[in-house]
Formats: sequence, structure tokens, C-alpha cells
Amino acid sequence: YCAATLIRGKAHLDLSGGFSMRLEHIRPKCFISTGLYKKIRHPLYLSNLCLFVACPIFLASTYSWICTGLGLIGILIRIRIEEKFMAEAHESYRDYMEKAYALIPGIY
Repeated sequence: YCAATLIRGKAHLDLSGGFSMRLEHIRPKCFISTGLYKKIRHPLYLSNLCLFVACPIFLASTYSWICTGLGLIGILIRIRIEEKFMAEAHESYRDYMEKAYALIPGIY
């Protein structure tokens, strides 16, 4: 839970007002690639994943792992949609994809 809170707070600071729940053009030809975004393309989704894992641990419930699995699937689908949008909207995003991990450094 603490890791999720810290990652989320830092990611929002790095975005400095560029956060939106929808896929939209906020500033043409611009995306954030500094701070946490230098190594991870989706730190906010990483913080969600940390929360998804923390809940079944805190609840000590086997069944809540099903929700965690569904949440992970949702995150992976959302990443795919968002990255397609970003690659179409920003020419340099594909280069950025080669330099930064999508979700977990060293793994994915």
C-alpha cells in the first residue's frame, strides 16, 4: 500500500497537470518522459497494480486474488489502448517505448 501511494504521488508530480482519465491531446507534440516516466511508461498503472496486490494480502482472502487478476488484465488492456493512441499522436513515442519499460522495470 505504501509503495502504491508513493509511486502514485510521484507520478502525479511528474505529470504536473498533464493527467487525464481520458485519452486526449492536452499539449500537442508533447508527452512526459522525465522523473518516474524516464524508466516506466505507466507508473500510475504500476501503483494500481501495487494496490491490487496489497488488498488480498491485507484481507487474507483467496477469492480477492480473482479481483487482482481481473485488475491486472484491465491494466494490460488499457496500456495497449493507450500506447496505440500515444504512438499515433506522437512520432517520438515509439523511440520512448524502446527506452522505458511499460510497467515493471526489468520485466515488462
